[in-house]
Amino acid sequence: MNKQHNFTFSDFWTNAVYDRFSEENILKINDLLFAKIDDIFRCQQFFEFSINPPEYNKLLTYLNKNNKFRFNYIDKNLFDNINNWCKLNELNLEIIDCWEAPKLKLTSNRIENYLLSNCGKQTKKNYLKYKNSFNDYVYLDSNCYDIDKLWNDVLSIDKNSWKYREKSDMKSLNREDLQYKKFLYNNRQNSFLNVVYKDDVPIAYSLFFKNIKTKQWYAVKWGASDLGRKYYAGFFCLYNHLEKIEKLDGMINIDFWGRRSLTYDLLKNYEDNRYHILVSKWGA
Repeated sequence: MNKQHNFTFSDFWTNAVYDRFSEENILKINDLLFAKIDDIFRCQQFFEFSINPPEYNKLLTYLNKNNKFRFNYIDKNLFDNINNWCKLNELNLEIIDCWEAPKLKLTSNRIENYLLSNCGKQTKKNYLKYKNSFNDYVYLDSNCYDIDKLWNDVLSIDKNSWKYREKSDMKSLNREDLQYKKFLYNNRQNSFLNVVYKDDVPIAYSLFFKNIKTKQWYAVKWGASDLGRKYYAGFFCLYNHLEKIEKLDGMINIDFWGRRSLTYDLLKNYEDNRYHILVSKWGA
């Protein structure tokens, strides 16, 4: 995938990095953007992209000064390229994690049939609950509703969930909310936010971004409040979002971006290897 087709290289995405981190903690190497967190430069771009020779040379200069670089959520081709480069330059590459990233692609089978027949008993049970209780909830999305209201409701859901108590909500994670908000607000044709309400109270949300060239959606963020979990609203919101994507595109093509998520693993019909890695000099 060319960088221009990867949404994490878009101006809206990269500019948001400067909203989240102080400039002295940001390192720009040509098209690559890193934020220094806990003395490690962490790449703010993900998935599949190329690193050109000048970028590798600059990385090597910083590595020779005992800096460390972390790449998260990278696909196998990129991992192989970085791994080969590390071997040639006698650098240490540590695999922090490796997993099978769940994905779903449907071109002929309708999502309703797929969820009822191909995803196991629990998914079928949850999907039928969603269908049978559909009129008890309100589903609003960024294609037809006020985006400011929706986004504020997302932050409310995040704050009224276990994530807030465990400091893993978006605002606690180095202001992730600013990262997603900028892309959502400025690239409406390639973003899609879905929010579920019960008695006018927001209880679950799902946020997708799209790569233009591949027309593949990425499940960027998904969550439910404590009340939403009680009503299975996180599942309902996701199922509803998938139905809307199918109606919009005439197919389903989504990378769930998840890591060992049982829900996503039940929904997938294929997967690709994905990695978190740390690159450093030996002994650094």
